[in-house]
Amino acid sequence: MSERLAWPYVFRAWGIIGVYYGHLVGSYWLLGSRAGHTQMKFLATFVVAGFFMLAGFFYRDRGLSFPGFLARQWRMRLVPVLFFHVVGFGVAALALLATGRLNGKTMLALGKLLLSIVAGWPMLAAVGWFLVCLFMVELFHFLLRKVTLGTPWLVVSIVAFGLATWALPFEVKAEQQLYHWQSWWLLTPALAGTVFYQLGVLARRLDLFAERSRGVTWVVSLVSLAVLLLIFDRNQGPFPQSRLDMPLLGLSAFGQLGWFYLTGVVGSVFLFFASRLMPAGRVMRVLGENSLLLMCLNSYFLLWIDRPLAAWLYNGLGWQSTLAITLSTAVGTVLSFLIAIPVVLAIRRWLPWAGGEVRAPRPVPVAAPAAAALPVEG
Repeated sequence: MSERLAWPYVFRAWGIIGVYYGHLVGSYWLLGSRAGHTQMKFLATFVVAGFFMLAGFFYRDRGLSFPGFLARQWRMRLVPVLFFHVVGFGVAALALLATGRLNGKTMLALGKLLLSIVAGWPMLAAVGWFLVCLFMVELFHFLLRKVTLGTPWLVVSIVAFGLATWALPFEVKAEQQLYHWQSWWLLTPALAGTVFYQLGVLARRLDLFAERSRGVTWVVSLVSLAVLLLIFDRNQGPFPQSRLDMPLLGLSAFGQLGWFYLTGVVGSVFLFFASRLMPAGRVMRVLGENSLLLMCLNSYFLLWIDRPLAAWLYNGLGWQSTLAITLSTAVGTVLSFLIAIPVVLAIRRWLPWAGGEVRAPRPVPVAAPAAAALPVEG
Protein backbone atom coordinates (compact mmCIF):
# COMPACT_ATOMS: atom_id res chain seq x y z
CA MET A 1 0.00 0.00 0.00
CA SER A 2 1.56 3.29 -1.07
CA GLU A 3 1.98 6.27 1.23
CA ARG A 4 -0.55 8.17 -0.86
CA LEU A 5 -3.22 5.55 -0.16
CA ALA A 6 -2.18 4.87 3.42
CA TRP A 7 -2.22 8.27 5.07
CA PRO A 8 -6.03 8.74 5.30
CA TYR A 9 -6.29 5.43 7.18
CA VAL A 10 -3.49 6.49 9.51
CA PHE A 11 -5.25 9.83 10.07
CA ARG A 12 -8.50 8.11 11.00
CA ALA A 13 -6.70 5.44 13.04
CA TRP A 14 -4.98 7.99 15.27
CA GLY A 15 -8.25 9.89 15.48
CA ILE A 16 -10.15 6.88 16.82
CA ILE A 17 -7.29 6.08 19.18
CA GLY A 18 -7.71 9.63 20.47
CA VAL A 19 -11.44 9.04 20.96
CA TYR A 20 -10.97 5.86 23.00
CA TYR A 21 -8.05 7.26 24.98
CA GLY A 22 -9.76 10.61 25.55
CA HIS A 23 -12.99 9.13 26.86
CA LEU A 24 -11.15 6.85 29.28
CA VAL A 25 -8.77 9.51 30.55
CA GLY A 26 -11.75 11.86 30.80
CA SER A 27 -13.25 9.47 33.34
CA TYR A 28 -10.32 10.32 35.61
CA TRP A 29 -11.08 14.00 35.08
CA LEU A 30 -14.63 13.46 36.35
CA LEU A 31 -13.07 11.93 39.48
CA GLY A 32 -11.06 15.10 40.06
CA SER A 33 -7.80 14.34 38.25
CA ARG A 34 -6.05 17.36 36.80
CA ALA A 35 -3.96 15.10 34.56
CA GLY A 36 -7.12 13.51 33.19
CA HIS A 37 -8.57 16.95 32.50
CA THR A 38 -5.47 18.24 30.71
CA GLN A 39 -5.07 15.20 28.48
CA MET A 40 -8.74 15.06 27.52
CA LYS A 41 -8.83 18.79 26.83
CA PHE A 42 -5.80 18.48 24.55
CA LEU A 43 -7.50 15.76 22.49
CA ALA A 44 -10.92 17.46 22.56
CA THR A 45 -9.51 20.59 20.92
CA PHE A 46 -8.71 18.95 17.60
CA VAL A 47 -9.59 15.25 17.15
CA VAL A 48 -13.26 15.74 16.25
CA ALA A 49 -12.43 18.83 14.18
CA GLY A 50 -9.92 16.70 12.29
CA PHE A 51 -12.55 14.07 11.48
CA PHE A 52 -14.85 16.75 10.07
CA MET A 53 -12.06 18.35 8.04
CA LEU A 54 -10.97 14.98 6.64
CA ALA A 55 -14.56 14.22 5.59
CA GLY A 56 -14.73 17.55 3.77
CA PHE A 57 -11.33 16.97 2.18
CA PHE A 58 -12.65 13.83 0.49
CA TYR A 59 -16.04 15.27 -0.43
CA ARG A 60 -17.07 14.91 -4.03
CA ASP A 61 -20.30 15.74 -5.76
CA ARG A 62 -21.87 12.45 -6.85
CA GLY A 63 -24.59 14.19 -8.85
CA LEU A 64 -27.31 12.72 -6.63
CA SER A 65 -30.82 14.10 -6.42
CA PHE A 66 -31.97 15.28 -2.99
CA PRO A 67 -33.94 12.04 -2.31
CA GLY A 68 -30.97 10.00 -3.51
CA PHE A 69 -28.62 11.94 -1.26
CA LEU A 70 -30.89 11.46 1.77
CA ALA A 71 -31.20 7.73 1.08
CA ARG A 72 -27.44 7.31 0.80
CA GLN A 73 -26.67 9.35 3.92
CA TRP A 74 -29.40 7.55 5.85
CA ARG A 75 -27.74 4.22 5.15
CA MET A 76 -24.18 5.44 5.72
CA ARG A 77 -24.65 7.70 8.76
CA LEU A 78 -27.93 7.10 10.54
CA VAL A 79 -28.51 3.35 10.23
CA PRO A 80 -25.35 2.57 12.28
CA VAL A 81 -26.43 5.05 14.96
CA LEU A 82 -29.92 3.57 15.10
CA PHE A 83 -28.52 0.03 15.24
CA PHE A 84 -26.15 0.76 18.13
CA HIS A 85 -28.85 2.80 19.88
CA VAL A 86 -31.34 -0.09 19.82
CA VAL A 87 -28.65 -2.57 20.88
CA GLY A 88 -27.75 -0.20 23.70
CA PHE A 89 -31.35 -0.32 24.86
CA GLY A 90 -31.18 -4.13 24.93
CA VAL A 91 -27.88 -4.16 26.82
CA ALA A 92 -29.20 -1.70 29.40
CA ALA A 93 -32.42 -3.69 29.86
CA LEU A 94 -30.47 -6.94 30.33
CA ALA A 95 -28.17 -5.25 32.85
CA LEU A 96 -31.15 -4.02 34.84
CA LEU A 97 -32.70 -7.47 34.70
CA ALA A 98 -29.48 -9.13 35.89
CA THR A 99 -29.21 -6.74 38.84
CA GLY A 100 -32.90 -7.02 39.80
CA ARG A 101 -33.64 -3.39 38.98
CA LEU A 102 -35.85 -3.92 35.95
CA ASN A 103 -39.25 -2.46 36.77
CA GLY A 104 -41.82 -0.08 35.33
CA LYS A 105 -39.91 3.01 36.42
CA THR A 106 -36.58 1.95 34.92
CA MET A 107 -38.24 0.76 31.71
CA LEU A 108 -39.96 4.12 31.37
CA ALA A 109 -36.60 5.85 31.77
CA LEU A 110 -35.08 3.56 29.14
CA GLY A 111 -38.03 4.24 26.84
CA LYS A 112 -37.38 7.98 27.10
CA LEU A 113 -33.75 7.43 26.21
CA LEU A 114 -34.79 5.28 23.27
CA LEU A 115 -37.08 8.03 22.00
CA SER A 116 -34.29 10.59 22.30
CA ILE A 117 -33.10 9.36 18.91
CA VAL A 118 -36.06 11.25 17.41
CA ALA A 119 -34.35 14.48 18.46
CA GLY A 120 -31.09 13.29 16.98
CA TRP A 121 -29.60 12.44 20.37
CA PRO A 122 -28.53 8.76 20.55
CA MET A 123 -28.38 8.70 24.35
CA LEU A 124 -27.94 4.90 24.42
CA ALA A 125 -25.11 5.10 21.88
CA ALA A 126 -23.75 8.46 22.97
CA VAL A 127 -20.63 8.66 20.78
CA GLY A 128 -22.88 8.14 17.77
CA TRP A 129 -23.65 11.86 18.06
CA PHE A 130 -20.74 12.40 15.66
CA LEU A 131 -22.46 10.51 12.83
CA VAL A 132 -25.72 12.38 13.45
CA CYS A 133 -23.81 15.65 13.38
CA LEU A 134 -21.88 14.59 10.26
CA PHE A 135 -25.20 13.81 8.58
CA MET A 136 -26.36 17.36 9.30
CA VAL A 137 -23.06 18.87 8.19
CA GLU A 138 -23.15 16.96 4.90
CA LEU A 139 -26.77 18.01 4.45
CA PHE A 140 -25.84 21.69 4.88
CA HIS A 141 -23.04 21.37 2.35
CA PHE A 142 -25.22 19.43 -0.10
CA LEU A 143 -27.85 22.18 -0.03
CA LEU A 144 -25.13 24.78 -0.67
CA ARG A 145 -23.07 22.73 -3.12
CA LYS A 146 -23.97 24.81 -6.18
CA VAL A 147 -23.48 28.12 -4.39
CA THR A 148 -20.07 27.07 -3.08
CA LEU A 149 -18.72 25.91 -6.46
CA GLY A 150 -16.90 29.21 -6.60
CA THR A 151 -14.05 29.36 -4.09
CA PRO A 152 -14.88 32.93 -2.92
CA TRP A 153 -18.43 31.78 -2.08
CA LEU A 154 -17.07 28.76 -0.27
CA VAL A 155 -15.02 31.12 1.89
CA VAL A 156 -18.14 33.23 2.50
CA SER A 157 -20.00 30.09 3.57
CA ILE A 158 -17.22 29.13 6.01
CA VAL A 159 -17.29 32.58 7.56
CA ALA A 160 -21.09 32.58 7.72
CA PHE A 161 -21.25 29.25 9.58
CA GLY A 162 -18.53 30.46 11.93
CA LEU A 163 -20.47 33.64 12.66
CA ALA A 164 -23.64 31.61 13.18
CA THR A 165 -22.05 29.87 16.17
CA TRP A 166 -21.39 33.33 17.60
CA ALA A 167 -24.81 34.75 16.72
CA LEU A 168 -26.65 31.79 18.28
CA PRO A 169 -24.91 31.26 21.65
CA PHE A 170 -25.99 28.06 23.36
CA GLU A 171 -25.83 28.77 27.09
CA VAL A 172 -27.75 25.70 28.17
CA LYS A 173 -26.62 23.12 30.71
CA ALA A 174 -25.87 19.64 29.40
CA GLU A 175 -28.89 18.03 31.02
CA GLN A 176 -31.21 20.59 29.38
CA GLN A 177 -29.84 20.41 25.85
CA LEU A 178 -31.98 17.55 24.61
CA TYR A 179 -35.11 19.66 25.03
CA HIS A 180 -33.83 22.86 23.43
CA TRP A 181 -34.54 23.76 19.80
CA GLN A 182 -30.87 24.55 19.12
CA SER A 183 -30.05 20.99 20.10
CA TRP A 184 -32.57 19.35 17.75
CA TRP A 185 -30.52 17.12 15.47
CA LEU A 186 -27.39 18.73 16.93
CA LEU A 187 -28.05 22.00 15.11
CA THR A 188 -25.48 24.11 16.96
CA PRO A 189 -22.66 21.53 16.82
CA ALA A 190 -23.42 21.06 13.11
CA LEU A 191 -22.89 24.77 12.49
CA ALA A 192 -19.39 24.52 13.95
CA GLY A 193 -18.77 21.18 12.27
CA THR A 194 -19.60 22.67 8.88
CA VAL A 195 -16.82 25.22 9.33
CA PHE A 196 -14.23 22.43 9.64
CA TYR A 197 -15.88 20.35 6.90
CA GLN A 198 -15.85 23.19 4.40
CA LEU A 199 -12.30 24.09 5.39
CA GLY A 200 -11.45 20.54 4.31
CA VAL A 201 -13.23 21.13 0.99
CA LEU A 202 -11.30 24.39 0.58
CA ALA A 203 -7.98 22.72 1.43
CA ARG A 204 -8.57 20.07 -1.24
CA ARG A 205 -9.55 22.69 -3.78
CA LEU A 206 -6.44 24.79 -3.10
CA ASP A 207 -4.22 21.70 -2.82
CA LEU A 208 -3.03 22.81 0.63
CA PHE A 209 -2.44 19.28 1.92
CA ALA A 210 -0.84 17.85 -1.18
CA GLU A 211 2.06 15.47 -0.75
CA ARG A 212 5.25 17.40 0.00
CA SER A 213 8.86 16.42 0.47
CA ARG A 214 9.57 14.46 3.62
CA GLY A 215 11.52 17.38 5.05
CA VAL A 216 8.65 19.82 4.57
CA THR A 217 6.20 17.30 6.02
CA TRP A 218 8.37 16.92 9.13
CA VAL A 219 8.68 20.68 9.58
CA VAL A 220 4.94 21.35 9.21
CA SER A 221 4.10 18.46 11.55
CA LEU A 222 6.49 19.58 14.29
CA VAL A 223 5.60 23.27 14.03
CA SER A 224 1.84 22.63 14.10
CA LEU A 225 2.24 20.26 17.07
CA ALA A 226 4.35 22.82 18.95
CA VAL A 227 1.79 25.56 18.31
CA LEU A 228 -1.03 23.24 19.39
CA LEU A 229 0.75 22.42 22.66
CA LEU A 230 1.25 26.11 23.34
CA ILE A 231 -2.34 27.22 22.68
CA PHE A 232 -4.68 24.29 23.43
CA ASP A 233 -5.23 25.37 27.04
CA ARG A 234 -5.80 29.04 26.22
CA ASN A 235 -9.54 28.48 25.79
CA GLN A 236 -10.80 28.98 29.33
CA GLY A 237 -14.43 29.54 28.48
CA PRO A 238 -16.70 30.34 30.13
CA PHE A 239 -18.36 27.03 29.37
CA PRO A 240 -22.00 27.25 30.50
CA GLN A 241 -22.53 23.49 30.46
CA SER A 242 -22.54 21.87 33.90
CA ARG A 243 -19.09 20.56 34.97
CA LEU A 244 -17.78 20.80 31.41
CA ASP A 245 -14.89 23.23 31.63
CA MET A 246 -13.43 22.34 28.25
CA PRO A 247 -14.42 22.63 24.57
CA LEU A 248 -16.68 19.71 23.60
CA LEU A 249 -18.20 20.23 20.16
CA GLY A 250 -20.95 17.63 20.61
CA LEU A 251 -22.31 19.51 23.62
CA SER A 252 -21.91 22.96 22.04
CA ALA A 253 -19.24 23.82 24.60
CA PHE A 254 -17.10 26.11 22.43
CA GLY A 255 -15.93 28.63 25.00
CA GLN A 256 -13.97 31.37 23.26
CA LEU A 257 -14.70 30.85 19.57
CA GLY A 258 -11.39 32.24 18.34
CA TRP A 259 -9.37 29.73 20.34
CA PHE A 260 -11.89 26.97 19.58
CA TYR A 261 -11.53 27.28 15.81
CA LEU A 262 -7.80 28.03 15.90
CA THR A 263 -6.89 24.94 17.92
CA GLY A 264 -9.18 22.80 15.77
CA VAL A 265 -7.52 23.97 12.57
CA VAL A 266 -3.94 23.75 13.89
CA GLY A 267 -4.54 20.24 15.27
CA SER A 268 -6.12 19.14 12.00
CA VAL A 269 -3.12 20.43 10.04
CA PHE A 270 -0.91 18.38 12.36
CA LEU A 271 -2.94 15.24 11.64
CA PHE A 272 -2.96 15.84 7.89
CA PHE A 273 0.82 16.06 7.70
CA ALA A 274 1.92 13.79 10.57
CA SER A 275 -0.25 10.92 9.29
CA ARG A 276 2.07 10.73 6.27
CA LEU A 277 5.03 10.15 8.58
CA MET A 278 3.47 7.58 10.88
CA PRO A 279 3.67 3.79 10.32
CA ALA A 280 0.79 2.38 8.26
CA GLY A 281 0.71 -1.29 9.21
CA ARG A 282 -2.18 -3.72 9.19
CA VAL A 283 -3.49 -2.65 12.60
CA MET A 284 -3.65 1.00 11.56
CA ARG A 285 -5.43 0.00 8.36
CA VAL A 286 -8.07 -1.93 10.33
CA LEU A 287 -8.55 0.95 12.77
CA GLY A 288 -8.77 3.50 9.97
CA GLU A 289 -11.18 1.49 7.81
CA ASN A 290 -13.51 0.89 10.75
CA SER A 291 -13.13 4.16 12.64
CA LEU A 292 -16.79 5.20 12.44
CA LEU A 293 -18.05 1.79 13.59
CA LEU A 294 -15.46 1.79 16.37
CA MET A 295 -16.70 5.23 17.35
CA CYS A 296 -20.25 3.95 17.77
CA LEU A 297 -19.05 0.93 19.74
CA ASN A 298 -17.06 3.20 22.03
CA SER A 299 -20.42 4.37 23.36
CA TYR A 300 -20.73 1.20 25.41
CA PHE A 301 -17.24 1.60 26.86
CA LEU A 302 -18.03 5.22 27.74
CA LEU A 303 -21.38 4.41 29.37
CA TRP A 304 -20.62 1.19 31.22
CA ILE A 305 -16.90 0.40 31.39
CA ASP A 306 -14.66 3.49 31.40
CA ARG A 307 -16.04 5.19 34.50
CA PRO A 308 -16.28 2.12 36.79
CA LEU A 309 -12.79 1.06 35.68
CA ALA A 310 -11.32 4.52 36.31
CA ALA A 311 -13.04 4.74 39.70
CA TRP A 312 -11.61 1.37 40.75
CA LEU A 313 -8.09 2.30 39.68
CA TYR A 314 -8.20 5.91 40.92
CA ASN A 315 -10.05 5.51 44.22
CA GLY A 316 -9.75 1.80 44.92
CA LEU A 317 -6.07 1.27 44.08
CA GLY A 318 -4.97 4.87 44.52
CA TRP A 319 -3.48 5.21 41.03
CA GLN A 320 -3.63 9.01 40.97
CA SER A 321 -0.26 10.15 39.64
CA THR A 322 0.04 11.48 36.11
CA LEU A 323 2.21 8.51 35.14
CA ALA A 324 -0.25 5.97 36.59
CA ILE A 325 -3.21 7.62 34.86
CA THR A 326 -1.40 7.84 31.51
CA LEU A 327 -0.16 4.24 31.57
CA SER A 328 -3.46 2.76 32.80
CA THR A 329 -5.35 4.73 30.13
CA ALA A 330 -2.96 3.55 27.42
CA VAL A 331 -3.33 -0.09 28.52
CA GLY A 332 -7.09 0.30 28.85
CA THR A 333 -7.27 1.74 25.34
CA VAL A 334 -5.38 -1.22 23.89
CA LEU A 335 -7.62 -3.69 25.77
CA SER A 336 -10.70 -1.84 24.54
CA PHE A 337 -9.58 -2.27 20.95
CA LEU A 338 -8.87 -5.96 21.52
CA ILE A 339 -12.52 -6.28 22.54
CA ALA A 340 -13.99 -3.90 19.98
CA ILE A 341 -12.20 -4.86 16.77
CA PRO A 342 -13.50 -8.47 16.59
CA VAL A 343 -17.03 -7.18 17.21
CA VAL A 344 -16.71 -4.58 14.47
CA LEU A 345 -15.28 -7.08 11.99
CA ALA A 346 -18.14 -9.48 12.79
CA ILE A 347 -20.66 -6.71 12.14
CA ARG A 348 -19.06 -5.93 8.79
CA ARG A 349 -19.15 -9.59 7.82
CA TRP A 350 -22.58 -10.62 9.06
CA LEU A 351 -24.50 -7.33 9.30
CA PRO A 352 -22.88 -4.98 6.77
CA TRP A 353 -26.01 -2.83 6.62
CA ALA A 354 -25.58 -2.07 10.34
CA GLY A 355 -22.16 -0.67 9.55
CA GLY A 356 -23.50 1.76 6.98
CA GLU A 357 -22.04 -0.04 3.98
CA VAL A 358 -23.61 0.92 0.69
CA ARG A 359 -23.17 -0.43 -2.77
CA ALA A 360 -20.85 1.56 -4.96
CA PRO A 361 -22.81 3.50 -7.59
CA ARG A 362 -22.73 2.02 -11.05
CA PRO A 363 -20.15 3.76 -13.24
CA VAL A 364 -21.59 6.03 -15.87
CA PRO A 365 -20.18 5.27 -19.35
CA VAL A 366 -18.33 8.28 -20.67
CA ALA A 367 -15.89 8.94 -23.42
CA ALA A 368 -12.22 8.87 -22.47
CA PRO A 369 -11.56 12.63 -22.81
CA ALA A 370 -14.62 13.47 -20.72
CA ALA A 371 -13.62 10.93 -18.08
CA ALA A 372 -10.22 12.52 -17.77
CA ALA A 373 -11.87 15.90 -17.22
CA LEU A 374 -14.17 14.75 -14.43
CA PRO A 375 -13.37 16.69 -11.22
CA VAL A 376 -12.56 14.83 -8.00
CA GLU A 377 -14.72 17.22 -6.08
CA GLY A 378 -17.37 19.55 -7.32
